[in-house]
Amino acid sequence: MRRKTVKKLFSVLLAGTMALSLAACGDGSGKDTEKAAVPETAAKEETEAAKTKASEDGDVVLEFWDMPWGSVAYQEAAQALVKRFNEEHPGITVNYTSVPWDGDYQTFNVAITSGNAPDVSTGSGYSPFQFDAMGEILPLDDLMEEMKADGSADFEETAMKQFVQNGHQVAMPWNLDPKCIYYRKDILEENNIPVPTTWDELLDACKQLSNGDFYGMAIESAGAWPLNIFLINNGVSFIDENKQAAFTSDGVKETLEYFRTLSEEKVIAPGSAGYTAAEAQKLFLQGKAAFIPTSADFANSIKDQGEEFYNNVELLAPLTAPSGTSLSIMGCNGIMAYQQTEHPDEAKMFIRWWLENSDTLWTEGGMGAFPALRTKYTLDVFTQDKFKAALIEKVLPVSVPLNYPSENAFPAMNSIQGELLTSQACSMVLGTDKPVEDIMNEINDKVITILDSFGTGEE
Repeated sequence: MRRKTVKKLFSVLLAGTMALSLAACGDGSGKDTEKAAVPETAAKEETEAAKTKASEDGDVVLEFWDMPWGSVAYQEAAQALVKRFNEEHPGITVNYTSVPWDGDYQTFNVAITSGNAPDVSTGSGYSPFQFDAMGEILPLDDLMEEMKADGSADFEETAMKQFVQNGHQVAMPWNLDPKCIYYRKDILEENNIPVPTTWDELLDACKQLSNGDFYGMAIESAGAWPLNIFLINNGVSFIDENKQAAFTSDGVKETLEYFRTLSEEKVIAPGSAGYTAAEAQKLFLQGKAAFIPTSADFANSIKDQGEEFYNNVELLAPLTAPSGTSLSIMGCNGIMAYQQTEHPDEAKMFIRWWLENSDTLWTEGGMGAFPALRTKYTLDVFTQDKFKAALIEKVLPVSVPLNYPSENAFPAMNSIQGELLTSQACSMVLGTDKPVEDIMNEINDKVITILDSFGTGEE
């Protein structure tokens, strides 16, 4: 099916899965939605005034829609950064709009299908592939080649490959949201337990520490990341390298059986099959668990517990899985331009400027996700933070997105993530006695249905 015939159909399918996709958006895309919303009335009025003035002055006007990759501090830093761009580029005016995560797919889809797409936007990991399948993404091949040619495309290797569809660069890598396992080093030391490096060693440590009041591991099931961390660590996911359903593989079975063992050995809290991220994190922060697989930005909550607690928590290097792999998982989010723009050259110029000049989003805006450009890892905000430094050294170099082992993402991945298939599998493994093979087949059938509906984005 060619793009002209799929555009309307894909828009309908996209609208039908929005509610499911929104659930995924609250689950580790590198965003902190606390107090993050659309600009207040005064900010909107200021934007409208800027539009009017730019039009009167004959400026090129670019509409930039940004996701709230942090709290209010992030949005303030982002608006200040746009103001700086405008001051440095007379003749171009960029208008900044913060789009809330709640309803973001609908916001973009309505704007695009009504002919009112922004010129540039950031977005969740799989959105550029959806909109490219609708024929609405401006390829950024020349921008990537330009940055490669002058040596400035210093992106994490996985991020370099992620945003390619049908041979075209559908977005530039913008930020990375790694997942990891935190642990209480003081508790391990008090019990003479070495820091685990394999799944078996982790299970043994959890067994030694669990006693009914204290648990080896705090795990959520309502979210996707704990099980995803172990699936990817073992070198498996929902698909194979050919983008076909693969949730019935031996590696998946091995991972699900490991999680069932955690439940059977009572090294996780009763009720973990229904735990939210907040509940699992609360257990760890209350000093009732030794390990927690979660999002990297949980470090902020650890710091809030005080210096003593902070000093007693460390980040676990990716384990060596039964398969022999030592991978980790991350969210990979992009910045993109749209076919509807009347100013493609200026849009590309702005994207490059934003990538290269955005230090203040971390130093002042407190952005939780990591920059995709490795040149920024020398900022004090990364080198002077033990967790961020460890993530850069131990986790990011071996991190891959959920679409692994495919080198790049594709439209169906949004629904594979959005339907929370990992959460469904985890809840069944931890909370029922349903045979693991039946769980695998049930989830795999859903993956097949999604792939049949949305495809792999290949023409």
